[in-house]
Amino acid sequence: MARMTSSEGNLTVDFPEDDKHYLGSVPAMRGLLEEYVRRVMTAYDPFLQGREDGDVVIPKIEAMAREYGDILMGRKAHYRLAPWQSPHRLGARLRAWYQEEINQEDDPGEGYFRSLAAQAMATKEMTDEEVGQELGEILQDNAERMVGLA
Repeated sequence: MARMTSSEGNLTVDFPEDDKHYLGSVPAMRGLLEEYVRRVMTAYDPFLQGREDGDVVIPKIEAMAREYGDILMGRKAHYRLAPWQSPHRLGARLRAWYQEEINQEDDPGEGYFRSLAAQAMATKEMTDEEVGQELGEILQDNAERMVGLA
């Protein structure tokens, strides 16, 4: 069980020793988001190269959105969210941030990752440098939002 303590105005969360990946920090969350975007772009590349049709590529990306959505919503046993990242709270925030992309019937985690995939795939016309800068800013902003800093 997590234990929160405060000293000198600083909040500390102590977790038991285990092998779960903690997603309550910006670097950890950004790492998860970067991993997802890399996987999406790897799946999308055969479509861009004309080697696979959209009916093959899109289901792969949708499956990844469900997988990473489950992680973000606390449904994967190997990941730990911070106490302030409860699925209800984070789900409500995702719906507020992405009102056009995530409707009330959607799982907010899956909807968020579908939106992130669309943003990544929209960079196909950019140079590598532009893609790096664009996605870097998006991922940093999103990671900060997810851990409650923005």
